[in-house]
Amino acid sequence: MRPKSFPKAVTWRGALAKLRGLEKGYPGQEPIQVALAWELTKAIQHGLKEEHSKGEELWHFVHEYGRLDRVPRPSDVHSRMLQSAAKIARLSANVKFCEFLKWWNPDANLREEDFAGNPKKEGGHFDGTVEMAIAAVAKTIASCQQEDARIDACGFVEKHAQRYPEQKWFAYYRATCLLAVGRQEEARTLMMATVRAKMTEFWAWEKLGLCFPEGSDERLQCLGRAATCPASGPEFMVGVYEELARQLLAKGHAGEARHVLERDRDIRAQKNWAIKGELARMLESTDGVAAVDPAPMLKKLAAQADDVLLSDMPWRRGVVARLNVEFKRDDGNPAHYHFVTIEPCETFSAPFDCRVPAKKAFRLLEKLSPGAPLEARIDFACERPRVLAFQPREGGEP
Repeated sequence: MRPKSFPKAVTWRGALAKLRGLEKGYPGQEPIQVALAWELTKAIQHGLKEEHSKGEELWHFVHEYGRLDRVPRPSDVHSRMLQSAAKIARLSANVKFCEFLKWWNPDANLREEDFAGNPKKEGGHFDGTVEMAIAAVAKTIASCQQEDARIDACGFVEKHAQRYPEQKWFAYYRATCLLAVGRQEEARTLMMATVRAKMTEFWAWEKLGLCFPEGSDERLQCLGRAATCPASGPEFMVGVYEELARQLLAKGHAGEARHVLERDRDIRAQKNWAIKGELARMLESTDGVAAVDPAPMLKKLAAQADDVLLSDMPWRRGVVARLNVEFKRDDGNPAHYHFVTIEPCETFSAPFDCRVPAKKAFRLLEKLSPGAPLEARIDFACERPRVLAFQPREGGEP
């Protein structure tokens, strides 16, 4: 049961100070520790609302809770602290959430209500305790230094994530966790589904590349594809560039690697970020190597990466149906799409239409005319069939 609140005149900081004093004066008293635990969750809540809040600074409240040895477990406040820790973890990947989750002990302390979320008026629900914890594990597991905590956290996600089929990101979270514990092949299967839905996102291709063995052609191809994707700013690409350069060097492409390394170095210099570790070592080892524009190689690697991603999807025959059809979005802005018609298959007994955005990835369609023959790779694992790749079809009739 949550304790009664302090009078409104007492701020949360004041209440926290009073309870800390009481706990120090009367150590080991359950009611005082429970009241302090609730106040710590409130402190985290207030801290998360503050502008420029830092997760690392809020994490000391979680540490303080960990020292309270008389708080009942399982309990409302124990679950609330797991929620609070998960919110901090989603703000900062540098906190030790996986270690905290191991200490929190889900096997012993999860309650049935922790699996449920609060319903939204417009349908669906706000994430419950377990859902928040799954997202927090995915955000922090790569930085977790304790192997047993990583393994346990991955096991937690594997055990509970499939309980929420409506959570579209949970397959990606599972892949991230499996990758962190070295289960590359399992991670790859899940990550491919994510990349197929996010084919223009650099981070998706970067993660897929890490699902292939070190030094493999597939890892280099996926990283090359990542480097050709757009990003909100060049600073978001420094991790991709560093790993890409490492793989290029391993394959003997020193000139292209030097070009990528110099780009990485320049971005970091503009941001006043340190240049150290593996990046500094690679720059030193390629000092004096003439930089070679990697664009032609990246274009080739990107095409090979698409084949890696879509190799298990057959090419299906079709024709161009309509081009540049305008629709109004919910916000009133126009959106343009191309339509292609695909022949019947095992999923559809009659010809069916697929629409694709009239954007860079499908610009080639604009060079064709309605009725032009083509073939496409189709993903049926969505609400509607989605074209992932296409090419003109030789020998076809309009």
